[in-house]
Amino acid sequence: CVLCALRCSCVMASSSSQRIVDCHAHLDDQAFATDLASVLARARAAGVTDVIAVASNARSCARTLEVHESFKNNPDAPRVHVCLGIHPEDAVGAEVEDVLALIRENAARCIGVGEVGLDFTPRVLNAHSIGPEEVKRVQQDVFRRQCALAQSLDLPVNVHSRGAGHHAIALLEEIGITRAVLHAFDGRAVHAERAASLGYFLSIPPSVARSPQVRYCPLLEHRST
Repeated sequence: CVLCALRCSCVMASSSSQRIVDCHAHLDDQAFATDLASVLARARAAGVTDVIAVASNARSCARTLEVHESFKNNPDAPRVHVCLGIHPEDAVGAEVEDVLALIRENAARCIGVGEVGLDFTPRVLNAHSIGPEEVKRVQQDVFRRQCALAQSLDLPVNVHSRGAGHHAIALLEEIGITRAVLHAFDGRAVHAERAASLGYFLSIPPSVARSPQVRYCPLLEHRST
């Protein structure tokens, strides 16, 4: 995340001609509770022109909208765009109907639906008493419903797919999603290839440097831009 790096002053100021868009930031996070304005100011000074703020649950959606309103006319901050949605870690027990209604009500203010998706890592699947298979089913149902709504509103989706890359891509393809960003994609290269062929954008996590699939990065960069 560009903003996380800026928080630690790790991003150098760029030339005025360069445009940087942070496509996935949790501006509602408590980590920014006391210094969000200064973080965004440093981001703007470093050349970040736009930040896409994603949400993760009903409370997060409300807070993300508040952040958008707070900074939308601030010349010292990047333009803050909004994605509303339910993160897969929050899918079990989520207030799905409330969030879907909030997305509909604020569709004109949204640049996309997110952060949505699937997370099939053991930590997430074993976090609930209903068992891993039921957690998967709930995640898939919540993801599908949000994608269907995004499709009906003609909005792209900002997708989390940790440990479930090919499952997420298959569901997106099934629903007919044509515009998606797969955030921090950690799936196999063959699945990244499939996503790129469908026109999806991918962001690659630092962990790819430890993977033998790192050789595919130039190809993905070419196909995803």
